[in-house]
Amino acid sequence: MDNLEELIPDFDQMEEFARQAAELSAQIVVVKHALSMKEAEVVRDALTNKDYWIGNKQPSMSYCDKVVSKLGNTDADREELSNLREQLADLVQRSEMLQHIISLGRDKLDLYRTISANERKGFL
Repeated sequence: MDNLEELIPDFDQMEEFARQAAELSAQIVVVKHALSMKEAEVVRDALTNKDYWIGNKQPSMSYCDKVVSKLGNTDADREELSNLREQLADLVQRSEMLQHIISLGRDKLDLYRTISANERKGFL
């Protein structure tokens, strides 16, 4: 194979990808926490604020878990929950992409090692 060196990844670039992946992982934790906090806040509001009760009846926990935590109580809640979920999806997508790029670099390096070893065996 003439261009065998092309299989060797740029290790500085791979290190940068690993750093970025770690930063994204930290951001994912933060956004997941913010989302959980917002979900808890809207459920608490639904259970304690009579303005959100339907027919002066407190909502069930099942309703809160399945509806309120997803949609919130107000349009502002709905928008904030949606934005947090979109942020989380974007971060997860970017993190997974970096992980795939890093894995591809490893795979190329493994292929280089295999081909290089096979070529050395051919000289014996």
